[in-house]
Order: sequence, then structure tokens, then C-alpha cells
Amino acid sequence: MSWLLALFDTLIATLGDIFPIVAILFGFQLLILRRPLTNAPRVLFGFLFVLLGLTLFLVGLERALFPIGRLMAEQLTAPDFLRNAGPLQDIPLAWADYYWVLIFAFTIGFATTLAEPSLIAVALKANQVSGGRSMRPHYALQSRWALQLESRWAYSALSPDCRSSGLSLPLMWLWCSRLGGHHA
Repeated sequence: MSWLLALFDTLIATLGDIFPIVAILFGFQLLILRRPLTNAPRVLFGFLFVLLGLTLFLVGLERALFPIGRLMAEQLTAPDFLRNAGPLQDIPLAWADYYWVLIFAFTIGFATTLAEPSLIAVALKANQVSGGRSMRPHYALQSRWALQLESRWAYSALSPDCRSSGLSLPLMWLWCSRLGGHHA
């Protein structure tokens, strides 16, 4: 029953989040352009799908992915894992001992960016608008520029979490700054 309450709470919060967007779109259409909304039932049905899709996505993240992420973060930063239960257990940990945390943070950030629905939607729309003359959608995200941007995003999005665990990230900073050709 708690999942149903969480679903309803998330639905209400998501409705509040997308309402300004819907209000601006309809406001411009009706007040600025002064044209009726073409195919109103289809548009309203589409907004309903957006609302339900975002709600289910957010509940799924909260119920499945975030708990797995927390568990993996605890396991990756556990001293016995970092030291591999070796004979040097009394030596303090250095930032280099957290290499699996760095690798995980970078790869999960990078993979999430590649799967970002808005990036995929923009690539598909650019391909559609250009009549297929632009890059193919699955190649659009693989350009050098996109890879640099995604790498920097992954680092900047996840590094505060890593830093809050007491981990300094000079290796990740070097990696991301090398991808861009200059320091971040």
C-alpha cells in the first residue's frame, strides 16, 4: 500500500512540475499566437502520457535504482573491500585506494548520460527536421564533442557525492580535463 501512496505523491509532484511548461505552451498558443490548438485531444492525451511516464520513471528510480546505488556505494567504500582484506589493514587509505569508486562513478555517469531521454529526443528531432541529412541519431551522441560534454557532466554530477564521502578526485579531474584539452 505504501507504493500506491508513493505513486500518488509522485504523480501530484510531477503534475506541479510540468504544469508551468504546459501553461506556457498553451498560453503562447492561445494568447500570443491567437490560434486554436490543433488536434487538442491528441495533445492532451500526449501530456497525460508524459505525466504518467515521468511519474512511473521517478517511482522506479526511487524504489529500485537508488537503493541499489546506495548499497553499491556502501560496498565500494567499505574498508575491507578497499584493502582487499590484505595484510596492510592498519595503513590509512589514500585517494588512490578508491579507484573502483572513481571507475564506477565515471561509468555510471557516462552511461546515464547516453541513456538520457532528452538527449536521445533532441538527436532524433534534429535528424527528423533535417530530413535525415544530419548524423544518424545513434551516432549523434558518439561525436567527440558529445563525449567530452558527457564526460564532464558525469564528473561534475557525481564528484560532489564522492567528495562528501571524504574522497578527493584528482585522477577524475585529470581524466576529464584531458578529454576537453584544457582544465575544467
